[in-house]
Amino acid sequence: MKTYQHQIENAAYDVFRSLGRGQDKIAYQNAFMHSLQEKGVSIMNDKTYPVFYESFEVNDFKPDFCINQQVVIQIMNNDILKTEEELKFTNHLTKLHLEVGYIINFGMKIQVRIKYRSDRVFTLN
Repeated sequence: MKTYQHQIENAAYDVFRSLGRGQDKIAYQNAFMHSLQEKGVSIMNDKTYPVFYESFEVNDFKPDFCINQQVVIQIMNNDILKTEEELKFTNHLTKLHLEVGYIINFGMKIQVRIKYRSDRVFTLN
């Protein structure tokens, strides 16, 4: 899987330096999408993933952005990123079998969290 970590982090910090604190979430989303596109990253903002209980669809998870249907990004603008929000996001990654996701919080300070699905198996060579 191609890594986008540097482009994602650079875009987040560029947006925060430019817009600062206190903007509406949509302003951060639009600026972040524009910044990633300028960095050559193809990004979608209309991907929806169904959430199932057994074989019954119970809800949808719609991240703010998706890159190559593998990396999801959630933008927030809370004062402080809460642990329960991070746990919920990680749970979505696990249930949907997505490898990695980013939570970017444009709050009192910029917070970029890389999250991995909780059932990943790591092997050492």
